[in-house]
Amino acid sequence: MTPDRLKELLHYDPETGLFTHIIARGPCPAGSIAGCINAIGYVRICLDYIDYTAHRLAWLYVHGVMPPEQIDHRNGRRDDNRICNLRLADNSQNNQNRPLQGNNTSGYKGVSLHKKSGLWFAYAQAKGSRYSAGYHKTPEAASAASTALRLKLHGEFVNNDRKQVAL
Repeated sequence: MTPDRLKELLHYDPETGLFTHIIARGPCPAGSIAGCINAIGYVRICLDYIDYTAHRLAWLYVHGVMPPEQIDHRNGRRDDNRICNLRLADNSQNNQNRPLQGNNTSGYKGVSLHKKSGLWFAYAQAKGSRYSAGYHKTPEAASAASTALRLKLHGEFVNNDRKQVAL
């Protein structure tokens, strides 16, 4: 997909993150919202018989190139494709902005109970390696240590607060 072809088919509003059809195509009248939300929460748009994610098309529309890596949704909402909510990310950075996983038993990111000692282990992962932030008496203390380590490793991509989202 080229930026010119995309702009022939769709209009993108960077304030709302929505694409609308410029011309009628099949059952979609001109001016109608393009795309639908797929099973995992991303907006998908089919153009010229190829399926695209709306966030990658938004990047192409605004910046004139397809993103070379992944696009991260800052607020974690996969259907929020406002340009201010999108940023380039590598796989490690994108994974840092994920919500708390469903199998988490501590209630905190980067914290698990070390059963043998009864202490809470704080950790962070980056580029395939696990880093320790030590053992702590409470999950809250371990969470603070894990957050500090993740901030050092991942900066703005750290996400602590978001609960597991239903997909």
